[in-house]
Amino acid sequence: MPPKQGLASLALQAGVLLAACGEELSLEGLKSALRREVEKDPMDAVFRFTAGAAWLFYKAEHTENPRVATYADALLYIATSLSVGYHEIHPKTQAGALIAAVVQMLGPSLAASALNPPGAAAVAPGLGNGAVVERLDAVLAELRALRVGGVMLPPTVKA
Repeated sequence: MPPKQGLASLALQAGVLLAACGEELSLEGLKSALRREVEKDPMDAVFRFTAGAAWLFYKAEHTENPRVATYADALLYIATSLSVGYHEIHPKTQAGALIAAVVQMLGPSLAASALNPPGAAAVAPGLGNGAVVERLDAVLAELRALRVGGVMLPPTVKA
């Protein structure tokens, strides 16, 4: 398959996946869908992302790359790309290289969040940045009030 046809086919397949999820066909729609899935259940998001990326990688590579003979070959390659990225398979098509690049950029973060409980990404009420800054300011005030070796800490000391 010529490179332009491969990329067009990949874009069409990704568009079908987005449409099936009820998302708009745009980069913003894709990002929104992925963030929502990770927030809902990180482990499910990792499984879906890996399975989907493996399917796209298989479709992009199986006719051009003898090492990608089955979906399982593609799945193994994509799964290793979530972390160390070491495998005997290397992309041979532009579409395969693009998929691999995206997986290698997003994969480590997704894999790291896989064991978080569902909804853990959401900030609990009262624990936003403002509350953290207030708490740190209070700690700093306490530290300034302490005497270190009999000397007061100067008020200009920054944490």
